[in-house]
Amino acid sequence: MKKIISFLVFVALFSLAFVSCDDDKTIEDLTGSMNVTVDGTNDNFSAVYFQYTGNKTIISSGKINITLDGQTTGEYTLGLGKNATSAATGIISGGISAITSGNTLVYTSTASLAATQTSVYGTLTITEASNDKLEGTFSTTVTELSNLTDLNLESILAILRGSESSTIEGSFKAVSYSN
Repeated sequence: MKKIISFLVFVALFSLAFVSCDDDKTIEDLTGSMNVTVDGTNDNFSAVYFQYTGNKTIISSGKINITLDGQTTGEYTLGLGKNATSAATGIISGGISAITSGNTLVYTSTASLAATQTSVYGTLTITEASNDKLEGTFSTTVTELSNLTDLNLESILAILRGSESSTIEGSFKAVSYSN
């Protein structure tokens, strides 16, 4: 009987040693996740990573890639401004180069790069930032890169009014690429 009790105590202690380890992490904690809504259609991505490069932060889920000038919590402007009015001013003063530089969200909805869209205006808020994890939310209006090749008043208005753009909103939990 003593051997059985000793064995059960040993098994209990051995099991407790494994349970008390940091195995409470979910798959999302290890690979990251992104939940997005594109023009009302929901989608979820796993394997969301981020990397700090210089003063930039790069967040990637495969279909959505975000580049930010900065590495701290706070609100960042995507594209040319936080709203259509500031984006219109930015398009007039800076054109295509202003849209594709700085803080950008690039969305590729299909395997074709011809369908690649980039942020025209919107915001991204980082709520948690560390060397291992990055969390936040975003809301942006995007347009296909092909819409930016021949900008004129009519095409600018079509983008800003929504006939040549899409709305993307979402949240993410990204893990460090170096982990």
